[in-house]
Amino acid sequence: MQFELQTLEEYFDEALLAELRRDAEAINGQRLTIERFNSPARVQSTTLRYRFGSWQADLDKAGILSTCLKN
Repeated sequence: MQFELQTLEEYFDEALLAELRRDAEAINGQRLTIERFNSPARVQSTTLRYRFGSWQADLDKAGILSTCLKN
């Protein structure tokens, strides 16, 4: 069995935003909610919200248009 890292290696802004974008792509156009993000993510949404201010600010900073995504 091979060890697979379950958390991010780095917590720089760009690494956090890249994880947010990765998870947004993985849900195939569905709205990226906090619940949908936390399940597969390698970082919790609270880390992002503390860093960038709010969930909407996280999405904006990552360039994810939450209003254009399907529920």
